[in-house]
Amino acid sequence: MINDRQETPVPARKLYDSRAMVIATIFGSLAAGVYMMYANYRTLGYPKLAVRIAIVGWIIYALLIVATSWFPANSLTMMIGFAVLQAAIAYGASQLLQGQALAYHAQHQGKFHSIWTAISVGFLAALVLLVILVANVLVLNALGLTTLEGS
Repeated sequence: MINDRQETPVPARKLYDSRAMVIATIFGSLAAGVYMMYANYRTLGYPKLAVRIAIVGWIIYALLIVATSWFPANSLTMMIGFAVLQAAIAYGASQLLQGQALAYHAQHQGKFHSIWTAISVGFLAALVLLVILVANVLVLNALGLTTLEGS
């Protein structure tokens, strides 16, 4: 018997879905969501778009950080609001920029990274950002541009 139905090949590589991007962003800031969109574009064979999303994403992230400097530093409401805002940006951007590709991938039984991978990416992004922050503070202290408490 001849099968007239053409089978679409199952995509071999895993992608990050919008839910994973939101979870990673909550744990590791918009940097994690930007990384996941970058990784998706690379996986899908669009390296130029990957670089563009990385550049634009980091610019948006930097602008958000500057904007938060206008609010009280110890405000729990501000910290929660900042996390929710970043998660909303990650979700909206993933749907707007990659939503059709993610839907196509799912319709053709493509695999997605697990939630545990998303959490790991989020924690790794948070760790990298913490190291960058501490290094900046130490450099500013060494240059005499700021002082650390107890120094």
